[in-house]
Amino acid sequence: MKIGLVVWLFLFLSMAVYPQWNYVNPTGTAENYTALHFVDPFRGYAMTTYGVLMSTSDRGNRWSKVVTSPRLSGFFLDMTFTSAMEGTVVGAGGRILHTRDGGLTWDSIESGTSANLQSVFMYSPALGFIAGLHGTVLKTTDGGLNWSRVPSNLDRDLYDCWFVSPSKGFVAADKSVFRTQDGGITWELVLLADSGRNFIRVAFTDTLLGFAVGRNGAIFKTSDGGNNWTGTPSGTNRYLFSLSMVGPQTIYVTGSGALILKSTDSGATWNVLPVDFPFDFGSVVFTDEATGTVIGPLGAILHTDDGGATWIEATFSTLDNMWDCSFRDSHNGFACGANGSITGTSDGGDTWSERETGTTSTLNTISMVPPLTGYAAGEGGALIKTDDGGLTWRNLSSPEPVSWQNLFFNDPLNGFLVGIGQLIWHTANGGQSWDSFNTGSGGALNDIDFFGPLGYVCGSGATLLQTKDGGVSWQQIKIPELCEANLNKICCIDENNCYITGNQYIDNANTMFFARTHNQGESWQIKTFAYYPSKYFTALCFTGPMTGYIGGTGFIWKTMDGGDRWMDQTMDERQVGPNQLFFISEEVGFSVSYFGQILKTDNGGGIGFSEPALTRVPVLGQNYPNPFFTSTCISYHLQEKGNVKLVLYDAIGHYAGTLIDQYQLPGDYIFNFDGSGLPGGFYFYQLFTGGWIETGKMVKK
Repeated sequence: MKIGLVVWLFLFLSMAVYPQWNYVNPTGTAENYTALHFVDPFRGYAMTTYGVLMSTSDRGNRWSKVVTSPRLSGFFLDMTFTSAMEGTVVGAGGRILHTRDGGLTWDSIESGTSANLQSVFMYSPALGFIAGLHGTVLKTTDGGLNWSRVPSNLDRDLYDCWFVSPSKGFVAADKSVFRTQDGGITWELVLLADSGRNFIRVAFTDTLLGFAVGRNGAIFKTSDGGNNWTGTPSGTNRYLFSLSMVGPQTIYVTGSGALILKSTDSGATWNVLPVDFPFDFGSVVFTDEATGTVIGPLGAILHTDDGGATWIEATFSTLDNMWDCSFRDSHNGFACGANGSITGTSDGGDTWSERETGTTSTLNTISMVPPLTGYAAGEGGALIKTDDGGLTWRNLSSPEPVSWQNLFFNDPLNGFLVGIGQLIWHTANGGQSWDSFNTGSGGALNDIDFFGPLGYVCGSGATLLQTKDGGVSWQQIKIPELCEANLNKICCIDENNCYITGNQYIDNANTMFFARTHNQGESWQIKTFAYYPSKYFTALCFTGPMTGYIGGTGFIWKTMDGGDRWMDQTMDERQVGPNQLFFISEEVGFSVSYFGQILKTDNGGGIGFSEPALTRVPVLGQNYPNPFFTSTCISYHLQEKGNVKLVLYDAIGHYAGTLIDQYQLPGDYIFNFDGSGLPGGFYFYQLFTGGWIETGKMVKK
């Protein structure tokens, strides 16, 4: 066989159009929510750390994305609305934005400070206050159009503020709560926590009754306007983030580890509310004793109508990691993933809902066959089938108790299974019985694809096999340039064209590659991509000989010339994966990934960004492992010497520690982070170097 090696210069087309992939699970965004506010019992807003605004007009049952113009950018920490139209958001670097049209457009307001602004509170439509780091207190008397610095006697970092009158207010400042009675000019200490506790939120129902919450389960109460405070037994040592008070008796508190506490006796006792959620909650707002909303990371908003006894996922169908996707027609599709999860759509992918599968094993692969048949397989030999279009699923007897990596069905009866091991399994009777072909490979068979009788199987150890008789016989193909490669994905688009992606180590460095053949595998052209930190190809889909998509660790690329040039269609730093790409037409496609994230495009992903990949060297790498239990490694690359700072923040943007603060020379660095003392949840880490700021995200189990 003739093998050709072609080395291409990796060029991105000179375009400047935003990629057009939209989050459909969760609805609107997969970012972390940082602020929640209800104007009245029906109308509410939620904002993410990076400025995505969602709104509801039905008490929080359904949420839709507010299309802001221009797109908001920054690191936002709090938000408030005084009406359905008038609102203010604050954030890092002294950022203040104001809207007069319900968030459609925003004006930048001068703050006079570069300090992070942590909290904004509007006492009335005209009068409001902002609290921030380094003792920053700002005030407005015209509804947020102008803000001025209040010359106060505070020098602490302030995390929250609440005013009970135009002159009397409170701030939470680490281990302390301070009170002002002259509009913020002078402050007196009214509460000092013991060691190991500090305060994040403070709120009042009237001029007398108030609560402060924070670390290590701290809940303190005052009944006399802040003169005296008493600790109440919360029953937990978790980090408490937020509280919502519904009159003098009913109070809700959220915390790390998906904790929601409820008191119906003014804080004397607290009960843990049942809720199935894998991450920390942020803000909570109850508009009455029964109706409440809570926000979290990864685009999650939950809603209750019964005082927290049950919670409904308002913006997502699943948060399980999704590994594969398949459609049986243009309307009905399914994605499968961890914990036996299958989520389906019947409206072309606009909305998704979870389906019962009868298994808790991770499902790595799914194949839907018109009109109503489907198969899914995964860890431990898990193999399930549907005969009613995905409404119900039943277990099949697996030919091996191995981890199945991929399956392919030509029709409802004829299909193939590949996984960990050297066997290709085939069924001709819908999975009732199986026969095998021994490939002789010693690793994993990662993927299988067919076009008519022509098919390919790829895997680790440079394994590549081809059949031209529908899987009756298989022949090995050797590509010398990929002799040590891990072949991850394969796509067979017609009788001549086939594409492969994977990774291999060259000169002790991880290199991604894209390979293609136009002559049934007689010759191959290989293109390599070098990145630091390392990236990996995990997804591949071509819709025609010229148009295709590849994806991996936080990116999606598109080609319109068969792979000579690629355009970056990556949404933003909140996009994870994809683990698989699937197109039901040339225009309509889906990306499925971690934490239930599903993206959809209706126009082939748009055009994309133009960036030469070899000059686009990421500075900050993704921590590994992620999620982690006790420790994880954070890698970064410095192109020039200078001062370097690596800072940790919690899920709602509060400072959690400085990991690195020193002068460093150019080179590659790995920081071993010990997170054993942190509560489980979602965290940001930010690298400050040479005038650049890059942000990563990690999850502690």
